[in-house]
Amino acid sequence: MVTVNNMNKKTSQGRKKIEIKKIEENNSRQVTFSKRRNRLFKKVVELCVLTGAKITIIVNSPGGRVFAFEKNVDVDVLETFMGHLKAFCVNWKHLVGQETYWKRLCAI
Repeated sequence: MVTVNNMNKKTSQGRKKIEIKKIEENNSRQVTFSKRRNRLFKKVVELCVLTGAKITIIVNSPGGRVFAFEKNVDVDVLETFMGHLKAFCVNWKHLVGQETYWKRLCAI
C-alpha cells in the first residue's frame, strides 16, 4: 500500500491567463518586454529550422532601443518587402479611413 504525504506536496497556482493591456509600471514593462523578446526570437529560430523560412524581425523597445534578428536570409528581406510595399502603395486609396497611415508609410 502506497501512502502520499500531503505535507511535502508543492502547491502552485500554475499558469494563469493574464489580461492583455499595457503594463503601467515602467520597470515591470521593461522586464516583460525583455523576456518576451527573447521568447519571440527563440520561436523564430524554431520556425526557420522547421520550415526553412527566411525571417527578419525588427523590434523597437519601450526604452527606444532597436533589436533586429535575421535567420536564413540570403537576400535582403527588407529590400524585398519594400519592393512589395511600393507596389502595394500604388493602390492605397482603396483603404478608406487609413489614408494618413498609408500616405506616411508609402512615402518611405
